[in-house]
This record gives sequence, structure tokens and C-alpha cells, in this order.
Amino acid sequence: MKITFNNYTPKLYTHFKAADAQQEHRNFEKQHRVFEDDINNIQSQIRELKLEINKLKQQTRKLNTNVKNLKNKNNTLERDVSKLKNEY
Repeated sequence: MKITFNNYTPKLYTHFKAADAQQEHRNFEKQHRVFEDDINNIQSQIRELKLEINKLKQQTRKLNTNVKNLKNKNNTLERDVSKLKNEY
């Protein structure tokens, strides 16, 4: 809350001006703490997301390996079926 100083003596004006400055400084410090908390929260979320990305990459590699193995098995089975057809 800002105070108008038009009707105060110079001493009161200085006192109120200093009180306003102190309040503004406290408000700034509070906003700064909130800002730092927000930064820390965002950094924490980024770390969690990086971990999740790494987990997903690992799962993708496993799935790709499984697909490759299944394709190899399928090719082997197709060759075996072809051989059996040729034999009979």
C-alpha cells in the first residue's frame, strides 16, 4: 500500500518513505524466494523427465531387439516350411 506524503512533515515523510522501501524490499525478497522455488521445481521436473526419457529409450532398444529376433525366427521358420514343401 502506497502512502501519499503531501500532508506529512519532512521527518514523517522520511520515516514513511523508509518504511515503504523496507516493505518493497521484503516483497522483493519474498518474490525472489518464490522464483528460486519455481526454478528448483522446474529443474527437478527436468531431471525426472530426463530419467523417464532414458527409461523409454532403453525400452525402445529392448523392443527393437525383440522385433529383430522375431523377424529372424520368422525367416528361419519360413525357410523350414519351404524346405518341407520341397521335400513333399
